[in-house]
Amino acid sequence: MTDFASEPLTAYLPLLVEGRPQAFVGLFGRNPVIEDPRAGRVAGVEAVEAFAAATADWLDERDARLVPGRTTRGGPRTVVESVLLLDDGNGQMDLPVALVGERDGDRLATVRAYHSLWPLEGAHRVRPPLLPERADLVLPPVVQRYQAALGAGQLDAVLELFEPDGYAREPSGGRHLHQGPEGLARFYSTLFAVGGLPLEHCTATDDGTCTVLEYNVVSWGDRVLEPQAGVACYERTPNGRLAAARIYDDVEIDVEI
Repeated sequence: MTDFASEPLTAYLPLLVEGRPQAFVGLFGRNPVIEDPRAGRVAGVEAVEAFAAATADWLDERDARLVPGRTTRGGPRTVVESVLLLDDGNGQMDLPVALVGERDGDRLATVRAYHSLWPLEGAHRVRPPLLPERADLVLPPVVQRYQAALGAGQLDAVLELFEPDGYAREPSGGRHLHQGPEGLARFYSTLFAVGGLPLEHCTATDDGTCTVLEYNVVSWGDRVLEPQAGVACYERTPNGRLAAARIYDDVEIDVEI
């Protein structure tokens, strides 16, 4: 059983995996809103009840197991990272999931879930922006430098920000984790083959060690894209370098990595 008294968002996926949809609904206040990659916008108690029951059944059908990840909390916002292990009939797949929750008192008001649909459907799905851009966000220096280098497509500038054993993980997880100078160089050089990837910044949640950035992807190199929502978690070390960049979106990379 899961104790969610101190932080309700940490029980969001465990209660669904455990098949406890009624307890799941109890995590929320009177006017709940869930933004989910598969279900879309779910608003109101009745809609959340239906979502919880359907999602618990869907997870049960796939013998879902949960690997807990990092929790980042800043003010009334919390971010919980996990990996869902799912049986798709052809073996086990892993699905990295990030949940961003806004609290109202001791209950959840809004949850924005982020994960790729590629492992589930074999295709990407454009997800419209969930939040507007904010120009007033203050980011830690290494995250700010990373965003500038990412947007400009500057490979060397990105690589120098990581620790020697640092890694970047793509939304599909599994083998799509790139660690160390060589692995990171292969990933980012391929990513930058069509140019930089500037992001519209929407929220920043920071606990002193990890910065979680919700964003919109609007362009890639000289290509104007249909705006798409995503989130990334940038974990840093005491010496101000990146230990990890974990990405959760469904943007299609149309070059081979």
